[in-house]
Amino acid sequence: MQNQSLFQDYKVRVQLFDSLDSSPDQLLAPGVHLASHSPEASAITELHYHDGLEFGFCRRGAGVFIVDGEVFSFCAPCASILLPGQIHRARSIGAGSQWEFLTLAPWLKLPNTHRTLAQLLEPVGTLRRKNILGAQDELVFLLNMAVHELSGREQYYLQSAMGLLESALCQFLRRTPAKLNKAPGDIRPVAPVLNYISQNYRQDISVDWLARQFHLSQASLRRQFESALGISPLQYLHRVRISTACSLLQSTSRSILEISLMVGYASQSSFNRQFQKLCGESPSAFRSRKASPREQDGTFSGQRLADNGLKEPALPGPLQ
Repeated sequence: MQNQSLFQDYKVRVQLFDSLDSSPDQLLAPGVHLASHSPEASAITELHYHDGLEFGFCRRGAGVFIVDGEVFSFCAPCASILLPGQIHRARSIGAGSQWEFLTLAPWLKLPNTHRTLAQLLEPVGTLRRKNILGAQDELVFLLNMAVHELSGREQYYLQSAMGLLESALCQFLRRTPAKLNKAPGDIRPVAPVLNYISQNYRQDISVDWLARQFHLSQASLRRQFESALGISPLQYLHRVRISTACSLLQSTSRSILEISLMVGYASQSSFNRQFQKLCGESPSAFRSRKASPREQDGTFSGQRLADNGLKEPALPGPLQ
């Protein structure tokens, strides 16, 4: 009976724009909602999605973001762009992280396109893309400026912020391929397993163990993961572990051996092997390249970080 309750414990829920807090300090204008949020450091037990468009700006901290089954590490300053229907959740690591989330209603009309967000996003609504943007990405600068305008509420702040957000969205959509031969699968059938892995990734997990926990055969579990994510359950487990390690490498001074044990590997050699496979470089090289100058509170200096010649590290993405 205990195993049968697992599917009831893990949920995927929808967060409608019209259900968000409508207090004046958060609902800044019709269709524009701004809220601060500190993702918990505890395990993820619930995923959700929005009917609107969500921009996020991380001012401090580090952690892991799960978006449509993809696992991304983040470290401030960075940003997120989540389209309607993308199932996601963030988890902080260490002392916690601080985000500003700006949500736009699907019926909101953008000032220059004269189309609603739903109309603008409809052609690309099912495509997967890079949702977490690193510090040197120019979109992070635009989103930071938009949040600054909305928080300051000086004269013409709304017009200025909407212009910045429209520019950020247009540049984001330029990076999206016009067509995708095969649409991504629906992750809802495997969402309980994803949540379970996020809670127990430090443990010695096998496909047999996962299958028994969820009353599935190993073949059925592998088939569901392949359909939803295009990878196996163990490949997904490695993504969670390595993405968590990426955040720890960026945000702490712990040794590589300590981090390898913290994320569930029995030896540093096996950790190094998986890290190289997913990130294309060693953990020490990744840490060195991420030691970039940035403000601790997530604000930017006058010089763009990209001008420093820094390279965006490869985040764990789809396995080939």
